[in-house]
Amino acid sequence: DYCNFLLQSGHVDIILDKEKRNLIVEEERILCHNVKIVEILFDVTKTLAKQGIAFRGDVEEDGNFVQIVKLIARHNLVMKKWLDDSLLRPYHVTYLSAQSQNEFIELVGKDIQKKIVNEIQDSPFFSIMADHTPDVSNKEILSLVVQTVDNNGCPKERLLSVTEVDDKTGEGTAAEIIKILTMHNIDIRNLSFQSYDFAASMSGQFKGTQQRISEKVCHHVAFIPCHAHRTNTADRKSVV
Repeated sequence: DYCNFLLQSGHVDIILDKEKRNLIVEEERILCHNVKIVEILFDVTKTLAKQGIAFRGDVEEDGNFVQIVKLIARHNLVMKKWLDDSLLRPYHVTYLSAQSQNEFIELVGKDIQKKIVNEIQDSPFFSIMADHTPDVSNKEILSLVVQTVDNNGCPKERLLSVTEVDDKTGEGTAAEIIKILTMHNIDIRNLSFQSYDFAASMSGQFKGTQQRISEKVCHHVAFIPCHAHRTNTADRKSVV
């Protein structure tokens, strides 16, 4: 009964009024068509993200996202009709703008992040890796990676978050890591190992992030220095 109620074309007043009935039926048809379009646009978003390809260039119309949509439209009547028929877009919405693309990316990212969090929550213990790096706008970015082992004994390594930070000290970094884990309802009591580079702010045994993490979770979290950083440093010194 509830499903029938949601279907406006089945309402008594609509059934008795032919003009209203035709209008509602047309609206439901357009809605169904729009849903198909959004599904295609999500597929384009996931494909570009999976391949690590930029969505936009210097000119929005020349971006990969827009060009792939136009390519699909040349071979897909559903997408072609969407781009050509303005009646299907009463508010002139195409979902091709930079704002729409960012929204697609955000929604897909949240869905992936939710699945990663579920993996971590199902694991009896987990370890973390973190590092700072400035982006092109000179903002300090903290990347947090979580490692787990599934029920089949297979190790998994997932990027959990990429956030902007203002405090690069051991205390500030540790506080941000705990904040991220807590925000995603990840039990910090299951944190068993941690790994960072050899910077004093990260690996310092008194005020470094590794020491502050153990203090904040109220148990010793074993620290394993990241040897990839040391190898990279050694390679650069040998070149010099």
